[in-house]
Order: sequence, then structure tokens, then C-alpha cells
Amino acid sequence: MDGMLSLKEVMDYLELEESEVEELVRRGRLNAFKIGGVFLRFRKDQVVDVKSALRKRTQSSINAFFVKAADYWSFNRVYILSAFFFGLVIYILFR
Repeated sequence: MDGMLSLKEVMDYLELEESEVEELVRRGRLNAFKIGGVFLRFRKDQVVDVKSALRKRTQSSINAFFVKAADYWSFNRVYILSAFFFGLVIYILFR
């Protein structure tokens, strides 16, 4: 069975819990050989493909966060800076 991984090996490689691996199987993103209701083996090449897809999705969500933060800053920077300077003036006056 060269090129096959156990459930434990897949969990370690993908850094996921058992329920998350089962969800990938339910969604059809990962095929498993199942006997008696228990997942026994997974194809190694498919697991590697899923790992790269998960990595790309994580990177794109991080990039989306920074894009949203930059948009928020560019739209609201006048208000943010005004509040900061107003707070600074109040602090200086009443310390």
C-alpha cells in the first residue's frame, strides 16, 4: 500500500482534527477507503493536493484582511487621527 496514509498521518500532515478530516471527506475534497464505517487509508497525492489548497485559502484570507484594513484606514483616517489628537489635547490640558 505504498502511497497511502492512515487517518492519524493525514491528521498530522494537514494539522486538522479528526472531525475536520471527516468533513473534507463528506464534501468530496478528499477520498478515503472506508471499511466498517472507519476511515482506513487516504491517497498520499490527494492529501498533498488538499494541503496546498488549504494553504492557498489561508493566505488569501490573510491578504483579504489586510486589504480590508487598508480600505478602512484610507476611508476613515481623518476621523481616526482627529480622535487621536483630540484625546492628546484633552490629556495635555487635564494632566
